[in-house]
Amino acid sequence: MLDNPILLAASYMAMAAALSVGVATISTGIGPRLRHFFASTAPLAVLFASLLSGKDTVILHGQDILAGFGLAALGIATSLMFGKFIPNINDKDGHLT
Repeated sequence: MLDNPILLAASYMAMAAALSVGVATISTGIGPRLRHFFASTAPLAVLFASLLSGKDTVILHGQDILAGFGLAALGIATSLMFGKFIPNINDKDGHLT
């Protein structure tokens, strides 16, 4: 799974940031915890789905699971970082929570 870990982490951060900003500006009814969870786990589902690529089954090894947890933590950190700088539509002070 980890052919190029730097490219994987950078693309994961970009997907998490885009999802966090998109959810924050379009769907204001979603709270910050759910937004950060969604922004960190949705790219992980895409990544694991890309492992299937036409196969019926796939085997995830321990390294894949640990890398998934690390990427999810990276996605949460990215979502939190972008939450400090991107204003929400209904937010009074101009910052996400």
